[in-house]
Amino acid sequence: MIVPACLATSSSYSARDTLAVRYAHAIPNKDALDALVELAPLVELGAGTGYWAWLLRRRGVDILAFDTCPPIDAGHDNLYHRNADAVGTCWTTVQPGGPEQAVAFPDRTLFLCWPPQTNMAEQALQQYLGQCLALVGTRQSSITTATPPFYAALREQFALQAIVPIPQWHGIDDRLTVWVRR
Repeated sequence: MIVPACLATSSSYSARDTLAVRYAHAIPNKDALDALVELAPLVELGAGTGYWAWLLRRRGVDILAFDTCPPIDAGHDNLYHRNADAVGTCWTTVQPGGPEQAVAFPDRTLFLCWPPQTNMAEQALQQYLGQCLALVGTRQSSITTATPPFYAALREQFALQAIVPIPQWHGIDDRLTVWVRR
C-alpha cells in the first residue's frame, strides 16, 4: 500500500479507517518487509485481509497466513475488516484458524500484525514453541494492540532483538519489533 504522506501525517481518521480495513492496520515499508524476509519462514496469525502476507509472498517468502474470520465474503464475521471496502478482500490465501495454529509451526517465526485487544496474542504466545516473534503494533495508552498479559509474557520469555520503524498514521506510534526466545 502506498499511502500519500499527507494522509499518513494528517488527522484523517476516516481515511485511515477505510485503508486499514481494506489493507492492514499498519503501513508496511521496505525496511519492515526486508526484516521479515530475513526471518522466514513465517506463520502469521490474525492476518485479516492478508495484505502483509501478500507483499511478502511477492518477495518469495514462505508464509502461512491464518485468521479466525478471513473477510472472504459479505457473510464474514471479522470485526476488524468490516466495511464495503473490505468485503471479499483477501489479497492472498488466508486460511481459517486462530492462536491454536501457533503450536503446529515451531520452525517458523510467529508474525503478529496489530493483534486485537483480546487474548488472541496471549494464547498464541502460550502455544508457540518457536524461537522468534515479529510484532507490528503500538503500546500507546490510548491505542494498545494485544493485552498487558501478552506484553508481560513477551518480555519474560523473549528478548527484544530489533526495532524497525514503519510509516505511521497521525497519532499512532507503530513499529515492527523482533523478539528472540530467552
